[in-house]
Amino acid sequence: MFKKNLILFFSYTGTCSRVAFLLGRECGADVVGVKSRGFGFFKPLVHKWLFKRGKPIVLLPSGLDLGKYDNVFIGGPVWDGLPAPALLDLVSQLDLKAKKVLLFLVSSGDFGISVFKLKDLVKERGAKILGLMSFFSSDTNFMVLEKARNHLFVLE
Repeated sequence: MFKKNLILFFSYTGTCSRVAFLLGRECGADVVGVKSRGFGFFKPLVHKWLFKRGKPIVLLPSGLDLGKYDNVFIGGPVWDGLPAPALLDLVSQLDLKAKKVLLFLVSSGDFGISVFKLKDLVKERGAKILGLMSFFSSDTNFMVLEKARNHLFVLE
């Protein structure tokens, strides 16, 4: 039976968007980016400020129904060794009970404790984590696809 996959991501600079669309093409997934609140150049600072105050940062697409999907990919950037506040806010708004989730993070350097923080939050939301993929901003499309192929076997 054909499994239905969704890739849900936040991207600030476009690098995570590139990775998400490459993953989507590789596994035949619907790809959905979330919009965020913030103000231009200062968006990372605004995100951190809003997140510390418990205010929503991302706006989920209206009509998003996770029930239609067997597997959900969730991903976004790493800022200062932590998942971007918008990525954490995205996960905190999702009902992931009994969902199979594959995580992906994109960083320009240090992943820090971002892997552990994101995994813990996704588990708290009730998901079963199938795996985690990490990509560097400098990875070529070929490198992204090669890394992805080493993880996507869990979907079969």
